[in-house]
Amino acid sequence: MNGWDKDPVTINDGTLDPFDLTQQTKEILATVGLPMNAEEMKEDPFYIHFYNEPRLAQGGDYIILGDNEGSEIGIYVETGELYFLSADPVSVQRRFINSDIGKFLMFLKIYLRYRPQLVNAMECEDDEEKRSVIVNEIKRQFNQADSKALSDEESYWSVILEQVEEGLSC
Repeated sequence: MNGWDKDPVTINDGTLDPFDLTQQTKEILATVGLPMNAEEMKEDPFYIHFYNEPRLAQGGDYIILGDNEGSEIGIYVETGELYFLSADPVSVQRRFINSDIGKFLMFLKIYLRYRPQLVNAMECEDDEEKRSVIVNEIKRQFNQADSKALSDEESYWSVILEQVEEGLSC
């Protein structure tokens, strides 16, 4: 069991050859893959669509793996870090996601493991306290795995968890 409702799709080694990625990133994409067909990725709070073939963007600084309603998700070539890039054509805003693609996939699985409890908490009258307890546990696990992901209140995961805790998303 891989944790997704549908098997992840791997990206062919040959497709990754032209990109200046770390060996670890290439191995994860080629062997673990991305949850391209997973319904969980297409729902609140993610709305992520992964691409079958990555592409370069921002003058070759980013390798784009997918999008979220017009904004893009890409690996910053220089560091291997994953960023959420805004759709604003005038000035690209970037929001840190994770230190690498492997940690991103781990975070998705951690979050999705708690999602049923979050949905249940949203439906109960005392949902605010329950949501807070669940979100704090998710944060604890996130900090253990990749503390940089929550170090900025404007990072991707900080924003997602804030929206969840406030009951705006699940």
